[in-house]
Amino acid sequence: DVDVSYSNVMGGYDGTMNFNGRPGFTDAENGDLTLLDWSPMIGRGSTANIVSADIAGTARSDSVAPDLGAYENSLDSPAAYSPVTWHVSTTGIDTVVYSNIASVNMPFNTLQWTMDHTLEGDSIIVHPGDHAGSADNGGKSVHIRGNAFAPDEVSILGELEFTGGSNSVNMLRVSNASGDGFTISAGSINISVVLVENSSGKAIVLSDTANAALSNGTLYGNGNGLTDNSSGTITMVNSIVWGNTTSIDGDPVVTYSDVQGAYTGTGNIDYDPLFIDAANGDFNLDLLSPCIDTGDPSAVYDTDSTVADMGAFPRLRQFLAGTSTENINVSADTTVIITEDFTVTADDSIELEAGAELYFGPGVTLTVEGSLSADGNSEGVISFLPLNPDSTFGGVVIGTDDGHRDG
Repeated sequence: DVDVSYSNVMGGYDGTMNFNGRPGFTDAENGDLTLLDWSPMIGRGSTANIVSADIAGTARSDSVAPDLGAYENSLDSPAAYSPVTWHVSTTGIDTVVYSNIASVNMPFNTLQWTMDHTLEGDSIIVHPGDHAGSADNGGKSVHIRGNAFAPDEVSILGELEFTGGSNSVNMLRVSNASGDGFTISAGSINISVVLVENSSGKAIVLSDTANAALSNGTLYGNGNGLTDNSSGTITMVNSIVWGNTTSIDGDPVVTYSDVQGAYTGTGNIDYDPLFIDAANGDFNLDLLSPCIDTGDPSAVYDTDSTVADMGAFPRLRQFLAGTSTENINVSADTTVIITEDFTVTADDSIELEAGAELYFGPGVTLTVEGSLSADGNSEGVISFLPLNPDSTFGGVVIGTDDGHRDG
């Protein structure tokens, strides 16, 4: 092995004060390898055995840490750095970037390559698809977010490792068939709206001095769910830990979460979360799930203006009762619940797109005095269903004076 220290090595290399991040060259593509004023190479060298001048003859002080590389910048420490946002796509290309180019029009292909380029505080947007390979942040603060409406649209098939910095991960699925999902050994991290499933090791493991705040996570089918071996502060809220070999190991603070086998904490429950079809990767909640509206009541409400659900997949609903005040459209991805008798007035309409589902509370009736348009087909059947399978509802009454039916 080569003894390397005080050096910037792309991809990382163990050694005293080594670094992994883009160097901030002025114009490397055209041969200018001098350092920009924000370059993290400035003042990063060892004061032992300082070479008196750089390659251009610029003197290096014998009392100040020199810069890494062949060229010395005039500053003793780097100027303020403005974080940038990087993109990762299955159609991207892993090319080397030396300065600050970061555009959605030129995404990288792999997450680790992107991590190698990040500097303190940078963000990474991961676009939909399966992204194979593990990645570590090299101790730098980085913020990773899936560019999706649900975490299962963006999959990291490997391990995410954090060894320092102040980090965040949001809207991702992580699955590692040959190890852990998340490994955090130092620094702090905020993990939210994340699915960790079917990892052979631990879903999330924390050690050493790590601090972590976990919210709205779904941990399913892993060797272990949450493992806390850290001396730091670990919290979990509004989450589901189900179907793992062991749910929770250690002593994290867990509240308002559904934990299989039970775990002491305010608002925690131990009930089958009633996933739609976990065996086939559908972790959406059935309408009768005990995890709906049972999250922390002081947390930000779900976008349907109800108390936060537990887990990474909130069941968003539209509630109808009384009389309409505007036209109503029900699409296949909208869950509509008629909680009390509801009337569509003569001035309004209700449009049911293919695949729409309307759920009725016990004994509830839908009356349509205006117009009803129902556009179902063989692949998108329109359904009228009781909210509780054991209950009945009053049905649909279509007015005979002003109303009419299309479809």
